[in-house]
Amino acid sequence: MSVITILICILYTFFKLKYLPFENGKWCKQGTVVHSEFSPVSRFSVICFIHKFGLCLFSPTRNSSSESESDEDLQETKKKQRKYDPAVWESAPVHVVTQLPEGIDGLVVYNITNISDGQTKRAALATDGRKWKKSSVTQWKRYGPMRYSDCNGSYKCTNEKCPFKTEYGVINRTQFKRNPNGEEICRICESVGEYVPCTARRYIKEGKNSIRVFHLGMHTCPQLSKPEKPKQKVNEMFKKNPNLTPSEIQSSLVMSALRKGEDWETVESTAAKIVDRKWISNQKQNAKKEIYPSGENFEAVVTFKLYCDEKDNLLVYKVNDSRGNPDMPSFVFKTSRERMDIAIKMNKDGDHFLQEEYCYFDGKVRRCKNYVTLTASTYHPLLRKQIPLAIMEAERENSENIELFWTL
Repeated sequence: MSVITILICILYTFFKLKYLPFENGKWCKQGTVVHSEFSPVSRFSVICFIHKFGLCLFSPTRNSSSESESDEDLQETKKKQRKYDPAVWESAPVHVVTQLPEGIDGLVVYNITNISDGQTKRAALATDGRKWKKSSVTQWKRYGPMRYSDCNGSYKCTNEKCPFKTEYGVINRTQFKRNPNGEEICRICESVGEYVPCTARRYIKEGKNSIRVFHLGMHTCPQLSKPEKPKQKVNEMFKKNPNLTPSEIQSSLVMSALRKGEDWETVESTAAKIVDRKWISNQKQNAKKEIYPSGENFEAVVTFKLYCDEKDNLLVYKVNDSRGNPDMPSFVFKTSRERMDIAIKMNKDGDHFLQEEYCYFDGKVRRCKNYVTLTASTYHPLLRKQIPLAIMEAERENSENIELFWTL
């Protein structure tokens, strides 16, 4: 029974003898209940409270089903608004770590140190093996603004004939995917999974070089372990040989463990750590950045030209960056003194045997990233192979760059 219904019953009993008919067009007295038998509006139960400001409240009759639905919505809203007093963590143990440990559980506080940038922060918070919902902002009197997030929960397969359960004897709780309807289904048998809620929560306070994590609640979801990657070994291998492929790295590390006579647990652990080829490819790119810190830019080419000028000032003959000199397109022109001697000997009016050789001109688009490689070459009878005479990296193969190639 709602509050309004109770008030109607009390007022009706107390002012039972003070009814006023509503047909006369007059407002009822303060505290008077208009009964259905005196008015054409008898299908409504109206309570009229005349306040000191003259405000009247009319409430249509509500059935019990709508009231129960409203109460359920209110209770559901209250359940979502879980709040915790920061004093809960006063007696909790505090651990100083460089990243969150795997399988965090219960009432505990972690102080993560040595946080240098945003990437380090994200990596330090992602090592606990838990899936968290999108964080929200709250305010703590002692710490100020805080970010909190609830555990995302998990799913389990309820199919008794699932091949996963048949093979391993346990329910699948980790291998799920989302179907086109947005439902989480088992990757093995593709039956719809049953959601298992998890009430664990964590609060995060970010500092300048540290992060403080307040955790509470016991997880019902399985821990998703992430084996530690052999980052240092892989980077050293790429620095020694940048042309190694991810598959070669995988084979090399596994074979190394076998040659050393390691136990099978170590061999399998090594294989599990390097199973992700995408991660190995990313490490290869990072290693290249360390080997070539200047990157692919004109500043690096100019630095290289100064180095080459000590040997031959034609090795990197001319460089132009259109951002600094917009009157000319961007290019890098390369040759050498020996190659220019061969070009001079190709003079048709001369008496060298190269005077009869043709000069070939071509452009290649896959040799230098984002640039076209224009090349002039000739066949050398003694060397019996095609010799490049001059090479120019240009933004595109057009008449302007071709003309520039022959006029430099």
